[in-house]
Amino acid sequence: MVMEEKQDDAEDFQSVCHVMSGFTDSFYNEMKEFYSGDRILAKRPAYYQTAEVPDMWFSPELVWQIRGADFTVSPVHQAAIGLVNPSRGISMRFPRFIRSVTDRIPEECTTAANIAEMFRLQTRKMDVTV
Repeated sequence: MVMEEKQDDAEDFQSVCHVMSGFTDSFYNEMKEFYSGDRILAKRPAYYQTAEVPDMWFSPELVWQIRGADFTVSPVHQAAIGLVNPSRGISMRFPRFIRSVTDRIPEECTTAANIAEMFRLQTRKMDVTV
């Protein structure tokens, strides 16, 4: 699964990580039932920015809280592309699902500027110019 992130000045969703841990069996069953029928998209929507190639694409309807180890520059995930590195986005390392956020819609989730700021605030600094 890919978590999308809303960019400030566009109607695009940019991927920030590929979440594969933190899920329970009951959660998998709920998501399998929820993401069926019309929620399964025939192809990647034009408003999704990612180099990920999942088996299925879904409509953006749920918001999840995800926690990870830190942020890093990524050639695959395109969150905040151009805000920290001119040609690469930012991804979250070792992402883990924490919970569903029921009081927000996808258009209200973390922005590209928020992701870039969290990257800059990390205690571990890295050279992103290469």
